[in-house]
Amino acid sequence: MNNNSNKKLIQELLGYKSKEVSDSILRDVREVRQFTDGVRSTPLTSNTGVKLQIDHNPDTIIDGLAFSFPLSSLSDKYLRNNPMGIKFPSSDMPFNPKKFSEIYGQERPETDTFTINRGKEVLFSDTARLSKLVRIAFGLTVGAAKGFGKNCYKQTHNLECADGSVGGFLCYGGNNDTGYIYITGKGMQFVRELRTSPQLYFWVDEYFRASKLSRVDIAYDDFDGIFTTDDCLTAWDDEAFNGKGRKPKCSEIIERGSSGHTVYVGSRQSMVFWRSYDKQAEQGLDPEDGVWFRHEAELKKVPTEVLLDIDGCFASCNKFAMDMVKAVPVAFSRAVKRAERTVESVTKWLKTVVAPTWLEFAKCMSGSEDLDDSAILNSFKILTKGKKCKALGLPPSFYEPVPF
Repeated sequence: MNNNSNKKLIQELLGYKSKEVSDSILRDVREVRQFTDGVRSTPLTSNTGVKLQIDHNPDTIIDGLAFSFPLSSLSDKYLRNNPMGIKFPSSDMPFNPKKFSEIYGQERPETDTFTINRGKEVLFSDTARLSKLVRIAFGLTVGAAKGFGKNCYKQTHNLECADGSVGGFLCYGGNNDTGYIYITGKGMQFVRELRTSPQLYFWVDEYFRASKLSRVDIAYDDFDGIFTTDDCLTAWDDEAFNGKGRKPKCSEIIERGSSGHTVYVGSRQSMVFWRSYDKQAEQGLDPEDGVWFRHEAELKKVPTEVLLDIDGCFASCNKFAMDMVKAVPVAFSRAVKRAERTVESVTKWLKTVVAPTWLEFAKCMSGSEDLDDSAILNSFKILTKGKKCKALGLPPSFYEPVPF
């Protein structure tokens, strides 16, 4: 398959529309293993078994995204054999003292690494790997280190969009050896051209290994004037925003000299903070061109799985949102994901730790080197006699018969 064919596959099947980004990916990915002759041979899945969804056209959009991630996700353990076959900088990348002085504004340290937290040394290869990962996952470029921290981290970089504008920031250094990425609404305009929300889930979950989102803004745009800011106030009066029998506070702002009108429902400290506003007035567009109202749910500390169904998550916020999108409200639970990972981890532990000893025990009980199913089953009966199952709190689907 030639480069032109590869570009077309990347742009059409993976969601890339930017020539610059697709060219960059061709340089970074040694082989597109998931595609042969225009047909996906093996569906790409995340580390929790979720298949990457290509055709995804929700009614809502993601207008802001923030999450923290462990710096260990940049290690060889996770990146050496990554699902996309991307070649990352070597973990023993040589130290460059001149580059260090340019970035951090101080002389070369005694060691060939830069200590940022509790003696934890972060190699320059980690920042190089992180820059490349951000570029491939989101199509954003990591700018030069600013020399100061943010959000309780020690170092900050801007995230730059294709047009050179700032679309967010990246932090690391401190906070239990984690990093933090925040993509603003401006940055998401570019990211949405490259990624669907399920694809974002794949990168955040599989590569950054983040289990929850610090913040995600899910927005619905109304260009017909069916759901206005006044309708939002009416919905609040009609208790459409009530949750658990309580009515959240509501406030509105009317800008002088313009038709701008914004309604806020809830608190910024709560998990869901709602705002409805006249996007057309905010953008300074001519009223004769039509109407544009935006309704946005700002969610905090939610599981990454909300990215798999942003319409359903949006609809679950309140009854007013439910009327806007044609989706079944979905309340994502961390418990389900924990149960899935519990099954995976227990299975792995059984295979690597328990199984060898169990087979040796079965050999002793049967007195033979050649074990059949009956010998293994008899040894299992001896081991489990009188024992009770340990409840893991798994969902009902995990107790369905498994075909062998």
